[in-house]
Amino acid sequence: MSSKDKHVNFPGNGLNIEGILNIPDGSSRVPAAIICHPHPRYGGDMHNAVVSTVAKSLENKSIATLKCNFRGVGRSEGQFDDGVGEAKDTLAALDFLSLLDEIDTSRIAIVGYSFGASVALNVVSQSDVLAAVASIACPSRALGKMAVEEILLPKLLICGEYDHD
Repeated sequence: MSSKDKHVNFPGNGLNIEGILNIPDGSSRVPAAIICHPHPRYGGDMHNAVVSTVAKSLENKSIATLKCNFRGVGRSEGQFDDGVGEAKDTLAALDFLSLLDEIDTSRIAIVGYSFGASVALNVVSQSDVLAAVASIACPSRALGKMAVEEILLPKLLICGEYDHD
């Protein structure tokens, strides 16, 4: 954990959600990204190697990051909700981030890895605050569901040749 990382807790639909916030020093009104982790039932959490690497890369570009554990993971309250509640947790994270004075609310992105990518793509259709989305190794069935959705934001969809559901 970086010395700039700050443990945070914020309310999300009656639950307490745990996160790690990193805001670059000496900057005001910086862009930010929420980073969503892989499937909790398979050990996914905000400390996942891909999630941490994405966060570090963004932080090196002076972009604030918020990694948070979905409900039922780590110190986040609640229990797994098959993506529905996890999208609500992510929307709560977006609300929390949007209220911080240091954040440029016109430049907030969402990044997700695996299960987190499917949550991120779901959240895009539920928010008018997001400025961009990145999906890394989204399960193919989630991408299939999104095929009928139009995403007007700048987007980056990374799918490996040998990825599977």
